[in-house]
Amino acid sequence: MASDRSIQWTDTLRERVDRDHLVVGWLVPGSAAVGAMAVGFVLVAVVLLTNEPLVTGSGWQQTLALATMFLLPHLAAGLWFGRRHGQAVGPPVAAGFAPIVVLILALALHGGPVLTPFLVPLVALGAVATWAAIFAAGMFVSARVTADS
Repeated sequence: MASDRSIQWTDTLRERVDRDHLVVGWLVPGSAAVGAMAVGFVLVAVVLLTNEPLVTGSGWQQTLALATMFLLPHLAAGLWFGRRHGQAVGPPVAAGFAPIVVLILALALHGGPVLTPFLVPLVALGAVATWAAIFAAGMFVSARVTADS
């Protein structure tokens, strides 16, 4: 009897979950944001390894490096996503939370302080809100440009 109830629960869940919406609305934007951030990190790492003073020389150069790693990837991913899929509310939220989830998973895999984002919740929520807003701005601009042409 208990197994009948669990099978019924999973069948009900499968009927209610729209897999296309889950993939396009949540997994694709989250993956795009994390992938774009990885590219930004690699770019800054290459510059650091080849010409460190170019990044560490002055305050505005350090700011540019941080923007390249943390802000520009979300804008680029939002521009790409908005061009292909239009505007919605879920994708920016997914793109905002994805780096935090990846951080938690990476810390868990390496035995690090997994609770770090929860110990400084205002910083984590500020990062999520900023990333979501930048991704949404990219989506909005891209969807408007594509609609006009």
